[in-house]
Amino acid sequence: DVIRRLEEIAPVIAVAGNRETPEIKEGYPWITAVQFEDVRIALTHQILPLNLPKILPTSQDWVKGLGVDGVQALVYGHTHEPENRRMGNILYFNPGFAGPFREEPVRTVGMLKIDASDISGRIYFLTPPPRPEYLDKASFWSSRNK
Repeated sequence: DVIRRLEEIAPVIAVAGNRETPEIKEGYPWITAVQFEDVRIALTHQILPLNLPKILPTSQDWVKGLGVDGVQALVYGHTHEPENRRMGNILYFNPGFAGPFREEPVRTVGMLKIDASDISGRIYFLTPPPRPEYLDKASFWSSRNK
């Protein structure tokens, strides 16, 4: 329902998550790549293993095997932990979690900015961070940040 409502506003590109029904998962890829201006971005719900600093940048060739070679950014979710880290030539970006409160310690949203052939990300808190290490990952949202 959410995707259909968003499609009324603008085109939507989506990937399957881990809580969808089998019917919904069949309708969406687990990974896809999109092109915006001169920037290619891969989208997926989950990357495994989730320990990015240890598995990357040991090999940037992983993108070739997934059919998303030439990407400058990988946008993912699953952990609900905000991440905005460049390793090698790729920006690894997890906007975090902005849904209804559950066990998540913080609510965040992310925005990507494309400037010519470069991409950068920014993460904004919607709630105060519970732990000091979050302060290195995001900024507080206000109408002045738009």
